[in-house]
Amino acid sequence: MRKSETRIAIALFGAVIWLGGLYAAVLGLIYDHQTEFGYGVFGVSVGVAILVIALNRSDSS
Repeated sequence: MRKSETRIAIALFGAVIWLGGLYAAVLGLIYDHQTEFGYGVFGVSVGVAILVIALNRSDSS
């Protein structure tokens, strides 16, 4: 697997975390579950961070 393929696989993992966090946050808002909403927001934040870091092009790679 080349370096760009590894970065795409990591970005896919970040997108899955983001979608799961979004699902949990929406359910937490609908059913008024504070802990589920908090974990959902955390999942969205982590997923987006992984996605951005993985797809950020640097000159050295």
